Amino acid sequence: MTEISKSEVSNPVASPIDVGPPPVRLTGGRSYMGIVVVAVLVVLGAGAAFGWLNYGDRLAELPFFNGAPGSTASIAAADSVSAADFAAFQQQTSASLQAATQLLATQQAELKRLSDQIAGLTARIDGLQGAMTPAAAAPAQPATTTLAAPVPEAAAAAPRPTAPRKRPAPSRPAGAISIGGAPLPGAAPAVR
Repeated sequence: MTEISKSEVSNPVASPIDVGPPPVRLTGGRSYMGIVVVAVLVVLGAGAAFGWLNYGDRLAELPFFNGAPGSTASIAAADSVSAADFAAFQQQTSASLQAATQLLATQQAELKRLSDQIAGLTARIDGLQGAMTPAAAAPAQPATTTLAAPVPEAAAAAPRPTAPRKRPAPSRPAGAISIGGAPLPGAAPAVR
């Protein structure tokens, strides 16, 4: 067995670790934090100046600007409504609600009456149309509650469109054909 000396046990790494060169400071020792703080203060100051110039007269009306602790109670008292005023408003609202309900019921009754009249007229029209057609040609049809649109006679008697006729393909002449316009041998000259 090999024995390890105490110096080897206390320093297990014989060579030092190379960590590279020390970090380089990019700012050269200066900090930009001061510039950022100054820029933020300038923006806040500009905003405060804008608010003061445009809304300064309204700021005095706000309770937390004038410092009067009793001013919030005076605002709350100005917004409150007496019980008599509230009861009058409630009575007026219930009266208008009842009037609207009665008007709605009247309109619904009128609508039902008109609907019944339309159904009666439709039944009469269907009865008259059934009387006009021959009884043997068409069986009796039950009355419907919908109104049918009358069909104009001109539309029923209109002729159907027809497809255009195809022309017959030209027939090919029997025999030899001249290409280029030269006379064919043995062909008789055409008489005009």
